[in-house]
Amino acid sequence: MTPKSILEYIMAISPPAPEFPETSPVGETQAPPDADFIAARKAEIEQMCKGPVVWSAELSSHSPRWGYLWRGDFWEPKRPRQRYPVRVACWKTDGDTSNMTVSMKWGGEPPLKL
Repeated sequence: MTPKSILEYIMAISPPAPEFPETSPVGETQAPPDADFIAARKAEIEQMCKGPVVWSAELSSHSPRWGYLWRGDFWEPKRPRQRYPVRVACWKTDGDTSNMTVSMKWGGEPPLKL
């Protein structure tokens, strides 16, 4: 087998890559903030960061595909060399299942707005 055919074989038997919502809104409408959902996600993030974080932007929206989405940009005070905020995208489906993904793109993200 050639390296190319081995790679093709591995790709064919691999499960599909997980899908996540965009870190910036795409085709979404504004939604009222879900205070309980947001508080729970912020607590998870502070636990993940092992300390308090500073929120610089937040946006709640609704997507036909992902359901309720909440995105936030935060800074970690204990990381003095942090050049850009970290963007988190959290969502829950109609079945009330919550999910979260964190984006740390080089160069930062565009401002949060619809």
